[in-house]
Amino acid sequence: MLESKLQQSRTVPGGAFGLVRRLLTEYGTARWKGYAVAFGLMGVAAACTGLYAYLAGDIVNQAYVKRDLTGVVVAGVLALLMFTLRGAAIYGQSVMLSRIGNSIVAENQRRLFSKLLQQNLGFFADHHSSEFIARLTTGAAAATQVLALLITAVGRDFFTLLALVIVMVMQDPVMSLFALAIAPPAVF
Repeated sequence: MLESKLQQSRTVPGGAFGLVRRLLTEYGTARWKGYAVAFGLMGVAAACTGLYAYLAGDIVNQAYVKRDLTGVVVAGVLALLMFTLRGAAIYGQSVMLSRIGNSIVAENQRRLFSKLLQQNLGFFADHHSSEFIARLTTGAAAATQVLALLITAVGRDFFTLLALVIVMVMQDPVMSLFALAIAPPAVF
């Protein structure tokens, strides 16, 4: 049933997939350089997350197994640097997505305002002015919100998952084999 609903939503011209495709082609292709920078920064943030997960075991080993204060300090400084780099990457990604979003909102507001100027006086008599303001603000920002959610979900979440899976495979390949190859079919 779910498969038929998904297939149906892909073929409907005004469906969700069609809308996302249209948003990506109209707004995404024109701003692909900014999105590429944002994706790069998301990759840096994900790599820092993975590196910290890799170093967490080393920090514990330095403190409790080897009881080496110098090793704990070095690992702590590395963790501090990774978190600083991760924070800067997340900030840069947020700023880049905000700039792209602001340009999309401005473009949409110009389009909507131009369309409003072409309407006759009867159109304005039938509608309240607050409706126009609501349409301008909500409608212009909607495309930005959808694209930001899509880019963030694909970029940040996928890259973080990929980095953590790489760390998992490096830390314990046998358990990773079980987790990645045996467990998913066992669920179904």
